[in-house]
Amino acid sequence: MKFRYLSLGFLAIAFLGGIYGVSRMFTGGQEFERPTPAVPTPTPYGMIAMPMTPPVMTPIQVKPSRRIESPVHSPNGRFIAFQLAKVRAQDSTYMACVLDANTGKVLGCGEEGHQPEKLTWQEPTRLAAGPFSYSLVANGKSWKFERGRGGPEFSLMGRPPATFGGRQVLNISAEETLPHADLALWFLQNPNSGQGQLGASSLSTTQEVPLPLPLRSTRGSHRTKYAAPSLRKGSPRLLAQMFPISDLSSNMRLEVWNLSLQRRLFGRLYPESSFARLHWTRDGRFLMAMNVGRRTPVADPNGITYYNNRKVKNKDLPPTYEQNGIDILDARTGEIRTALSIPSDVNPVPPSVSSDGRFLLTREPKGAQVGVAKRLAIREIPSGRIVCVFERDREIVARPSFAEHDSGVLVWTFEDTIFLQRWQPSKSPQKLAPSRFKIALNSPIFG
Repeated sequence: MKFRYLSLGFLAIAFLGGIYGVSRMFTGGQEFERPTPAVPTPTPYGMIAMPMTPPVMTPIQVKPSRRIESPVHSPNGRFIAFQLAKVRAQDSTYMACVLDANTGKVLGCGEEGHQPEKLTWQEPTRLAAGPFSYSLVANGKSWKFERGRGGPEFSLMGRPPATFGGRQVLNISAEETLPHADLALWFLQNPNSGQGQLGASSLSTTQEVPLPLPLRSTRGSHRTKYAAPSLRKGSPRLLAQMFPISDLSSNMRLEVWNLSLQRRLFGRLYPESSFARLHWTRDGRFLMAMNVGRRTPVADPNGITYYNNRKVKNKDLPPTYEQNGIDILDARTGEIRTALSIPSDVNPVPPSVSSDGRFLLTREPKGAQVGVAKRLAIREIPSGRIVCVFERDREIVARPSFAEHDSGVLVWTFEDTIFLQRWQPSKSPQKLAPSRFKIALNSPIFG
């Protein structure tokens, strides 16, 4: 009897051990533990709680907040338009608002949407925000903010329905709208193959702008960037594009076209430049290619590194790149007039260019503290010569830009405040001492 019970005990142990072995086989031999409690982490968008160990995550918790973004002065400097971002747990919304720069009073806000719209002053008292247009009307000694539709909208201007291969109707999408250049770019796309044709139209005359045949790309790409200078009477219509050389490549090609003469002016290859941006000076004389790839210098050329399971000298390794370059090019010849390199972890977004095209503003490290922006440098275009520097002992988190109405004024926002800093050329570093507009973001006018 004892032997019988002992045998049953061994069988039970073997059975349970088999179950455990099978479970280990299906889980890859990993032990799953209960995740540790989430630790709230402060971010620019509120407190976000994430677990410390996998595989289970707690839901993201966002603390509701409001902040000001993207300030834009009116042409006469009297008003400042800005985006009010409302961050909530379920979603975020944006609305365009206008501030009287003389009194600091918020005059009104526009429609609320889930995407930030680009703010453009069409006249000193008329603001366009995406498809909406808003006017400022003098009411005695004060101003009144009026809402209304009628902003820049995209259309194919009565073109006949397009077909692909003689049979299929194409989807129509707006690639880019460039109001200052009086140009809308659109792509007629086959919904099945993705192939189609790039086209352009004038925003003012609603007429198609002929594109050279090589410019009419057969496949649209959200990675292609377009830029054009302001269209002036008697000047040629120019267009620059930066596009990947293949669908999966991070190598980009820059091409500049004279649309009036239907010919290409020049082209240039930029390795590892997926995040590059283009910016023209207002007069169309210079084009800036920003955040382009720069080959990383080899610190120790004769040092040894293991590469593909073998020892290789550093100088023989494949080149590596950082997207920290700024090239200022002559728009007529393609010659690089100035080539700058700013640490990419300091400038993840393109630097600011003054509206008159004379100055470039960059955030830069101070001394040997690479990666921490503690100074603002204002450079001349096209020489790149520094004409003014602002320095701080602490990191400069804000991203100032030139005011639209006056290149001698820098503007930026932080949470509920708009900052304004006037600058003048100086050989010695200056300290930031901005004036400011602090706005009560819980005011009823913001809803």
